[in-house]
Amino acid sequence: MLLVRPAAFGYNVDTAATNHFQHWADAQPHSLQQLARAQFDALCAALEAAGVRTVIGEDSAEPPKPDALFPNNWVSWHHDGTVVLYPLQAASRRPERRPELLAAVEQQAGFRCRRLIDLSGREQQGRYLEGTG
Repeated sequence: MLLVRPAAFGYNVDTAATNHFQHWADAQPHSLQQLARAQFDALCAALEAAGVRTVIGEDSAEPPKPDALFPNNWVSWHHDGTVVLYPLQAASRRPERRPELLAAVEQQAGFRCRRLIDLSGREQQGRYLEGTG
């Protein structure tokens, strides 16, 4: 399971209109970031304690990606070795697709990509199909 430790988690004006869970009142940048990292670390510890194999990727600070801890929107891995990259509606989310995170899953989890289906080019056509876990 790929988990991305947040570097700039917070309110994203680009995704708020389509994300029922985002609220501007919750967006206190510094305290929210600290809380997000603490909850992330607790989740990772709980998953590992339960025997769930995890791959922890670090979000990069630049460009800021407030939604980066949700990689299930841009990628999915399938039992037959297929990896699917999804087109994201919000341009601010597209830098979340980082090849080094895919490589980390291969290296650390032993997953072997046998086929890559990259649908991200559909973004230029205004067509989006975000994975939702």
